[in-house]
Amino acid sequence: MKLAEGPTFGTKLMMAMMATTLSVLLLASGANLVSDYFQLRQNIVHEVETYAASRDQATTAALIFDDATTAAESLHIFSQRSHIELAVVYDSQGAVFASYRRDESMQIAPLTGEVLPGHVFHEDHLSVYADVLDSNARRIGTIYIERDLDDITALFTENVVITGVTLFFAVLIAFGIAVYFERLITRPVDELVSAASRVARDKDYSVRARKISNDELGVLTDSFNEMLDQIQVAASDLSKAKDAAEAASRAKSEFLANISHEVRTPLNGVIGMTELTLDTRLNAEQRDYVDTIRTSADQLLSLINDILDFSKIEAGKLELAEEPFSLRRLMHDTLAPLRARAESAGLDLSHTVADSVPDRLTGDPNHLRQVLTNIVSNAIKFTTRGRIDVRVRREGDLANDQTVYVKFDVQDTGCGIPKDRQEAIFHAFEQADTSSTREFGGTGLGLAIASSLVRMMGGTIHVTSEVGVGSTFWFTAYLGIDTGAAGAASNEPPRSAGYEAAPPTRRVLLVEDNPVNQKIGVHTLTMQGFAVDVANDGREALKKIEAARYDIVLMDMQMPSMDGLEATRAIRQREAQAPSHPHLPIVAMTANNDSEDRDRCLEAGMDAFISKPFKPSELTQVIDQMLNA
Repeated sequence: MKLAEGPTFGTKLMMAMMATTLSVLLLASGANLVSDYFQLRQNIVHEVETYAASRDQATTAALIFDDATTAAESLHIFSQRSHIELAVVYDSQGAVFASYRRDESMQIAPLTGEVLPGHVFHEDHLSVYADVLDSNARRIGTIYIERDLDDITALFTENVVITGVTLFFAVLIAFGIAVYFERLITRPVDELVSAASRVARDKDYSVRARKISNDELGVLTDSFNEMLDQIQVAASDLSKAKDAAEAASRAKSEFLANISHEVRTPLNGVIGMTELTLDTRLNAEQRDYVDTIRTSADQLLSLINDILDFSKIEAGKLELAEEPFSLRRLMHDTLAPLRARAESAGLDLSHTVADSVPDRLTGDPNHLRQVLTNIVSNAIKFTTRGRIDVRVRREGDLANDQTVYVKFDVQDTGCGIPKDRQEAIFHAFEQADTSSTREFGGTGLGLAIASSLVRMMGGTIHVTSEVGVGSTFWFTAYLGIDTGAAGAASNEPPRSAGYEAAPPTRRVLLVEDNPVNQKIGVHTLTMQGFAVDVANDGREALKKIEAARYDIVLMDMQMPSMDGLEATRAIRQREAQAPSHPHLPIVAMTANNDSEDRDRCLEAGMDAFISKPFKPSELTQVIDQMLNA
């Protein structure tokens, strides 16, 4: 959970309350000071105007009778008013008629121009002018009084100090009240924040916020706790559903592994026995029957592989291997049996690999072969005449010296695919022809699996097609460049594997619990000139290895008592404890054909991996590779 940044909620609340309080106090205090200031000014204006009015009668008579002495005496009373600095009586011409000066050094200037009665505030004094009128209300003179502002300045300063002190204590009191209410308000909020943080951090939905008040925040706390109750129930249900789903997934994975083993094991017997039967003397009719059995078994194996691969892809269990291989050899080996099928159907199948494509690459050759086989097989199936061309070229420039983007094109002259079905064929169980009387068979899984595999390789798959003209399927894949094996293999396709007999001194230990597979293995290996011993499980294999020397071990993975992985670990441990013992090549034979099982075999110490069912020629080729390595 992301922590709060900046001021906390309590701090913001305090700031809001204090800002409001200070604003109100400052505004009120300022308004009061301004009001007091103007009231003081008004009071001294009234005071001075009253002084002027009190001197009006005496000065009127003095002006009428031109008695300056009497006028001066009437002004002398201002000597008792300490703030009166100057009082002057002017005649009607503006000349000084009589005066009072607190400071005799003050200069008195005559009036010039017309002066209206009233008052004027200066920086340090107040000036008040009043007309002197006769009985006919005619102006016969003017009284001017000047008052200093020292007293009201001192009084205003005192008011400011008092207001400031009052404001300070008011702020302290407001702060105390704000702290109280801030705690009163934020305690429930802090409790909610603390509970929410613990829930987010620990994923513990049993946490509950403590209810502190019965106001709206209390209602919010109750609602929060009720929400946690519902989440806790939902989380419990979700956890149970997750556990059930994981258990179902494990059960499905175990079921797939078991069904793969249980189906492939007898199928290996069917295919193996068929191959052995074809090596015997048969008449034409018998050979035709056995060929039909082999073809049907191959089709059944292809169907089983599609179903298992699709289930693994759906469950996210399918992983790609990363191993070096020769691209040109893979193309040759993949298309060789397909070329025979194409020729039997009267089709011409060719392939080219551009010189710009490196030969030694890294990736998953088995799944790349599976995609190619599926697309080319479909091309053969849906093409009645003409040709099929497979082209491989580099797409774009090399991003670096470790990766190449390769494009594979498969072009045929078949029946074509309607435009509205071209996208659907890459979906599971979808086919171009969905009618009940469709001419071609198939489950509709092949292209869906191919599409998923291509995406896992970092590429895309597409089709362009025209009904009656043909189709072009193309896909891309990112493959690594095997720089460490440069020049290790020729770019020329390999010759067909021969079946030369191995030296009779080579001894093979076949570790297999299935009697049919034992019979096939013993017969196949004996025909190739090997001396073969059979062990029914891992324990028996360990005893035989202790008693005799073998050149290679063919190890089944799933066996009673001790499986192939445990037996291999024991053999490797024995070799590690006795360095004088040479490394014994071990080839895994398993019906579980996926990268996870391959990795388990290699981690246990096995040297190679062959998936059941396999043809005798495939087994012989693996043994030759191990013995000649």
